[in-house]
Amino acid sequence: MFGIFPVAVLGLAFYVFMAAATSPWAWRSGWPAIRWTRLGSAVAGMVFVLYLIYTELITLNAICLWCTSVHVITFLLFALIVFGAAAGYGTSQASPRR
Repeated sequence: MFGIFPVAVLGLAFYVFMAAATSPWAWRSGWPAIRWTRLGSAVAGMVFVLYLIYTELITLNAICLWCTSVHVITFLLFALIVFGAAAGYGTSQASPRR
């Protein structure tokens, strides 16, 4: 990325962070900073995926099947987090089932 970090290192850091941010503890936490950070990270991940798809199609003129599978996983993660935020999961308003 811009000659500073390998894209794989950024992807690894993203998924390690998202594993913690989407853990059951993080979803049950009512702390708004976790919810907003999780949502912002998912949006940033999708923006980066769109940049990578552009790079594959326009600059490199080649599609990587491994990268495409990671892009699909990132999109699914993004969709789950956005729909979860819209439904109120991770807020004090949504009470967990007991």
